[in-house]
Amino acid sequence: MLFHMVRRQIGDAAFFDALRQICHDHLYGMASWSDFTRAFSKSAGRDLTPFMNDWLTRPGGPKLSITEVTSRREADGWVVSGIILQAAPLFNIEVPLRLETAGAQANSGITIRGERTRFAIASREKPRRLSLDPDAESFRVLGPGEIPATVNSIKGSTTLVGVVTENCLATSETFKALLASLSQGDAPVIKEADLSRAAAQKDLLFCGRPRNLALLPDLPEGFELAEAAFSLESVTFPAPDALLFLVTQRPGSSGQVTALFQPLSEAAAAKYAPKITHYGKYGSLAFAAGANRHKGTISAPGAGTVVDLGP
Repeated sequence: MLFHMVRRQIGDAAFFDALRQICHDHLYGMASWSDFTRAFSKSAGRDLTPFMNDWLTRPGGPKLSITEVTSRREADGWVVSGIILQAAPLFNIEVPLRLETAGAQANSGITIRGERTRFAIASREKPRRLSLDPDAESFRVLGPGEIPATVNSIKGSTTLVGVVTENCLATSETFKALLASLSQGDAPVIKEADLSRAAAQKDLLFCGRPRNLALLPDLPEGFELAEAAFSLESVTFPAPDALLFLVTQRPGSSGQVTALFQPLSEAAAAKYAPKITHYGKYGSLAFAAGANRHKGTISAPGAGTVVDLGP
């Protein structure tokens, strides 16, 4: 990340000239960070020591969010303004803000110093969405709302509750074995009818579609659930030999996740449940005809770093 940020600071030509110089001067030898700092500074024509030392000697990283965002119409377009908040410890850092409109998207580099940094971005077209560093161009600590939910989110949960719905087609033994394979063998298992408001504040793993569909976040675009089938990305998987596993963040929560374990038969549950644990970095899985047929990651909602400004 440091190399990437230096490259964005000084440009490709200066960055690669410095690397070539390092290679020339230290071939078959040792190079220190001080050598890199001198090479980058010489190539850029300015002293990068303060910038380099900030990232090489300090622990942690910036924690950023955007707030008080407004969009107002002006004579020749719109102006989007707001504040970037930084929690302690404070860093000096430049991050891009991406403003999306109906026809395009544009990035503006914002230099952040201190706890509150005001910004204003002009646009000729009506703004639709504002995102803080959506491509993670700068080293920073991601907020819970920026981290996609995955199978590993279930494995690492400390509050998981297994919920058996009336539509669950797995046996209790298979569902408990699934939990054990996800390092959640001690997680409590309850019936949907016993799900209280307190439990709803925890991470949830549903076996089968809940009767109260409000307990499930909105399905990602391209995903559809039916009684005896599910579809994703225009491919339909019918019963009995298919299984869907989804993990999503709950909108408005403090990073809590909800997972759906949806086998289309008891045999499919027993057949595919043991495979799920091996796909830790994915948030959506489909199994059918004896093999994995889909694996993907569902975008995080970006709470705190993404603001929708209207259709």
